[in-house]
Amino acid sequence: MILSDQPHVHYNKNQLLEVICQIRFPAILKIDSEAPARFQDQIRRDFPRYYVRQERVIQPSQGSEPPQTVVVNNHNFVSADGTWKINLTKEFFSISTVRYTNWEQFARKLDLPFAQFIQTYQPAYFSRIGLRYQNAFSREALQMEDMPWRDLIEPHFLGILSLEDANEAAIHKSSTEIEMQLPNGCYLKAHSGPGTIKRSDGKGEDQHRFILDEDLFLSGQYSAAQVAWSLQQLHENAFRVFRGGITQLLHSALEPDA
Repeated sequence: MILSDQPHVHYNKNQLLEVICQIRFPAILKIDSEAPARFQDQIRRDFPRYYVRQERVIQPSQGSEPPQTVVVNNHNFVSADGTWKINLTKEFFSISTVRYTNWEQFARKLDLPFAQFIQTYQPAYFSRIGLRYQNAFSREALQMEDMPWRDLIEPHFLGILSLEDANEAAIHKSSTEIEMQLPNGCYLKAHSGPGTIKRSDGKGEDQHRFILDEDLFLSGQYSAAQVAWSLQQLHENAFRVFRGGITQLLHSALEPDA
């Protein structure tokens, strides 16, 4: 089943690398042309660390003109412990964390800075609302070293690894890419397959994981009042995709709270 109908749960041993919410809007040149001092003052208590990174972005072509590369300021506001980050450019606002516990906490962490962003810059509308969950399952961390991936991940995310005679050691690469429409106008782009994760301390060997990367979004014209509802729809669909992609064995190993 691609979309599970099981009730939502919190996992005490979630395998998330990062969770990202990105909200796009028509370009606001003020964000790119001057330091966001007023916005920083409003969020500095929770996001005291600041730096700006200049990025090269390819702009879509206009008529017969070729695409152009422009330099965009990406303003970064980071929590004291480095686990939460806000990114602000002239075309998007995002918040991300590498220490996700549950949706309720994530939504609370988003509320104040997003409200301050709206108050400071007053975007006309929001063109894309996105939510991304990057899972990296570790059999070692879950004490399931001897289990083949086909016992833990459902076949639609496994590809060739779902076959009974698949020799994992002999398969150097196997991945799936899925794009599909979900309920309530949501859209999914999902990538899955085995991969390696670099250690955060830069020491030791890369860690072998199974990656399940869910990128869900809504496109259109949304008011500020519609953002919370839209994110809730994306969150609910993300769980249905996730639960439909793991077996009961893995579900139990992740220690659901209900």
